[in-house]
Amino acid sequence: MLDNESSVFIFSDWAWTETKLTQGYENRWIKSIGLGTTIGFNNGLLNLVYGLGSSFGEPTLLRTGKIHIGFTSFFKKLNELQSFI
Repeated sequence: MLDNESSVFIFSDWAWTETKLTQGYENRWIKSIGLGTTIGFNNGLLNLVYGLGSSFGEPTLLRTGKIHIGFTSFFKKLNELQSFI
């Protein structure tokens, strides 16, 4: 890892749904799994996540996964900036 703010993680999420129909109920499972990393830099955190899910009997395919990219900026206080000058 690059610093104390960096990390690697995996996740999973499962949901059960029930739909009321005219002839009873329809029950379904929705599931997802993924992995990601957070990399710390001097001015913020870069977050990279890949998630994969399926629902309603659809197959789970790698090509249908989603990639999420995020960056959280850190702003330094004025007195911290003066120490760099």
